[in-house]
Amino acid sequence: MIQLKGPMRDLPKNAFCSSQASLERLVGDTSPILVVTCSDHDRTCLKALNPQRVIWLQGAANLTRGEAAEATVEYALCKKANDIVICGHVACTSLRHILDSKDEDLPKAWQGIGSELRDRVETCYGQQLEDSQRGLITAAEHLLDQIERLVLQPCVQDACDGQLRVHVWLHSEEGDVLYVYEPASNRLYSGEEQRTRF
Repeated sequence: MIQLKGPMRDLPKNAFCSSQASLERLVGDTSPILVVTCSDHDRTCLKALNPQRVIWLQGAANLTRGEAAEATVEYALCKKANDIVICGHVACTSLRHILDSKDEDLPKAWQGIGSELRDRVETCYGQQLEDSQRGLITAAEHLLDQIERLVLQPCVQDACDGQLRVHVWLHSEEGDVLYVYEPASNRLYSGEEQRTRF
């Protein structure tokens, strides 16, 4: 279990699925699923999902902004997707580039992301993090920024009042661990921890 210390986001908690049972239901369901993931993620942790049901939204660092991303989300909802999975990963080279670059050296859409994220991790977690833990925490905080931006889209907000379920996963390639986010506690739980909790 990983306790996140960044600010609690204004997320529709009734729409979030964080139990092992919901993961198993997702694998067995037949309706479309919108999966938001990074363009450099190998997606092995997503192989249990039926590829014929998945509508992919892939972009560098899971960025969920811009007209193309918004149009893909709207398309998925028009196709009656009942689930949105946003799956980040710790070894994200795009996120590493964002964090290691000055804002003025980044594409306009990425400017401000790295400095804001670095400042938040520094303020909320301090210097006591080991490098591997810092990577995991930074990827998690960034992922939550993207899901917040996603669920604030009007079409998603409307759908969250109905049948839409949102799943937030973080894949750590080291040890091949898939974490699931639970918004009520602001924590990440591994799949193994999920099985013992529910």
